Amino acid sequence: INTVYGKRRSRARTSVNGTSVFAEMFRRRGSKVSTWTQLSPRLRRSNTIVWVPNSFELLSQDEIDYFNENWLGLGDGRERTLIYVARDFDAAMKYWESQVDQSTGDQFLKNRSELARVKSNHAYARSLTGKRMECDWFSIDNQQGFVKVVPDQGDWAGLLDENATNIDVAGILEWPTPSEYSARKYEVLLGSDETPLIVRISDEGNWPDAQVIVCLNGFSVLNLTLVNHEHRKIASQLIDQCNDPR
Repeated sequence: INTVYGKRRSRARTSVNGTSVFAEMFRRRGSKVSTWTQLSPRLRRSNTIVWVPNSFELLSQDEIDYFNENWLGLGDGRERTLIYVARDFDAAMKYWESQVDQSTGDQFLKNRSELARVKSNHAYARSLTGKRMECDWFSIDNQQGFVKVVPDQGDWAGLLDENATNIDVAGILEWPTPSEYSARKYEVLLGSDETPLIVRISDEGNWPDAQVIVCLNGFSVLNLTLVNHEHRKIASQLIDQCNDPR
């Protein structure tokens, strides 16, 4: 199967890990959608950036500085939203799990072997980042294996049939305690007992007209996961946060 991660064009259109479906949801709301592979001054014209990096590392300080200085903190009155999707998940695992459930005999053994291979490759790539990843905005604790979570916390939880979701996470999303000198605030939009899943970051002091929304992994933006109706509701809520359709 096609497993290209985090892209929306060319081969990625049909990838289980692609973002073409999410991009199309934006387009149907009236947005003009473009694809960028680098941080460019031309991004200033965008009101929303959805960043789905194919890297288990979090944002570097240079990247955070870029957003603080050149996009989030421009202070020109345009409402800006950065949706950052951490690399905590591979939809190929969901695909092969479904194939294992639907097969028997030799095909079952082949599918189970493929599932084990995908899980092993993902676990190895993830382990290279260490047990904890940190950036200025948030951190992810990598010390647990994959667990299934029920999204029953946060403002968005009441919009979902929580038991119809299919969300696996490997990391735990955390953030620093704001000091009395910091105007940065964190709001859990969707979460579970195990971990916050989607968090809004605001900073009245540095970017009063902007916000950052952090997704622990791609369950709400990747092609295969959006087959699930409840996950499409979450994707729709993400788009709702981006007020200006430009």
